[in-house]
Amino acid sequence: MKGLDAVQRLEWLASIARDSTAPGSAIRVAIVLAKRQNKTTGRLDPSISTIASEASLSRRSVHTGLRWLEQAGFIDVSLSPGGGRQATNSFALKNPEPVQPTAPLKPVQPTAPVQICVATRADLGTLPVQPAAPKQGIEPGKNQEERTREANAQYLADTEDPPPTKGVNAGPGGKRGKRATPAPDHLPLTETLTAWGRDNAPGIDLASETERFLDHHRAKGSTFRDWTAAWRNWMRKAVEYQQPQRQAASGEHADPYELIDHREVVAR
Repeated sequence: MKGLDAVQRLEWLASIARDSTAPGSAIRVAIVLAKRQNKTTGRLDPSISTIASEASLSRRSVHTGLRWLEQAGFIDVSLSPGGGRQATNSFALKNPEPVQPTAPLKPVQPTAPVQICVATRADLGTLPVQPAAPKQGIEPGKNQEERTREANAQYLADTEDPPPTKGVNAGPGGKRGKRATPAPDHLPLTETLTAWGRDNAPGIDLASETERFLDHHRAKGSTFRDWTAAWRNWMRKAVEYQQPQRQAASGEHADPYELIDHREVVAR
């Protein structure tokens, strides 16, 4: 059998070196075998001792390398009859059989494209829009300020003082601090407010003075936490402003010296 030429032996050694599972002893044994093969006849029968000497390996390591080369398909080993330390074997270098390629994978058939419906503005304009249901207790068509004023008016009509509450924002006496609100559209003169006006603001037209009170604070943009208390203070001021006007009209507190001077001027 004809042996491998120099180029083929180099390729054979390269194939062994590329194998990540090849032990170092197998590579060293392969180098000795490639060097000793007769390229004409292919004869290759060095002894284990010769291979161990030239590869700088122990006999046990030579056997390990030969076993791996044979199992990997890089050599064929023919055992000589007999035995002993000087027994020889016959080796034949060969390339391992190439791995048969597997069948190519079948291409995956693409699935049907997903239909995506995109609505345009024109389409949206034709869709019926359901109006949102108004929240319970809120009349539709009114803004926040109008609802706040109506709530203030209703609160003033029900009671003058807020009921005591308890919580993290509760003040002295357990009353929670209220948020300041703008002037209500209408401040009803309840029986309680009317009775208070008769006792504390006699001679004051409560209805007209209440309108002045609301117009004044709307123009200024005033906010109060208790509009009932603000109304009572306004009525007390109205009484104070009315007294000087009545005294000036009746002359109750006219300066007597001014009267004397006036008589003297007339007498002259």
